[in-house]
Amino acid sequence: MSTTNAALLLVPQWQGYAADDRPQRGARAIGAALGAGPQHEIEVPAWQPLAREATTGEHAGHVLGLSQIADQAALAWRWLDDSAPARLLVIGGDCGSDFAPMAWQSARRGAELGVLYLDAHADLNTPASSPSSRFHGMVLRAVQGHGAPALMAMCPRPVTAAQIVMAGTRDLDAPERSFLDASAIRPWSSAAIADGRVLAAVQAHPATHWHVHLDLDVLDPDDFPDVTIPTPGGPSLAAVTRLLVDLVRARDVVSLTVTEHVGGEPSARRVAQTIAELRRAGWR
Repeated sequence: MSTTNAALLLVPQWQGYAADDRPQRGARAIGAALGAGPQHEIEVPAWQPLAREATTGEHAGHVLGLSQIADQAALAWRWLDDSAPARLLVIGGDCGSDFAPMAWQSARRGAELGVLYLDAHADLNTPASSPSSRFHGMVLRAVQGHGAPALMAMCPRPVTAAQIVMAGTRDLDAPERSFLDASAIRPWSSAAIADGRVLAAVQAHPATHWHVHLDLDVLDPDDFPDVTIPTPGGPSLAAVTRLLVDLVRARDVVSLTVTEHVGGEPSARRVAQTIAELRRAGWR
């Protein structure tokens, strides 16, 4: 492993959520809680009401703020290509901020990449199937190659279903359930995060490098309420931290993206403590 801390990319995107700019402020709160150190921030416009932009192709439909989302993804991709970090920590706003990091890692690592997707929501809608037109509910489907053409241009090597380990997912739209029924993705329960089954699934997986997507709404809102869409029935932050600590000790975690925080300093500091635990476990 590198002896330096993972490169820090701040992507305070709110457009994928679209209702307000709380994910932007929440991402910056975590960035501040992490303290001094080099970080690169993707410039994101101030909040404004967004238009539903039409898409074309196989999954034609609408995406709120698609042009801004695509511009921000392109900026993130360009920075990743130029800097090529061996380890990457992304502090994102909404889940759509993870599109470029996941797509970039897939292009770089190919079939050697595994994706651990910790999220109360599957994020498997397309522009055609989404009931809300919000991109934060489409990102995992998009990196599998099913999305707006403006984003697919940045997805040269789509992630396959076999590369994905999903856990804590418990709030699905009907089209997402249909997609999962026909796919190789089998979501693990929230209990499986705490009892070791998710770690065992990752350890048994053939992937040699891992990207972790941590949407904080995977957590039980009784323990961590400061998220865009609190969803009862999740694990505690302590249980997720234990999973991630064990994971970085057992596998090569090349990137971690944290998303959907909408709180201030107290909850941001808790997230920073989790990242500090990973660093103490050797994630550099």
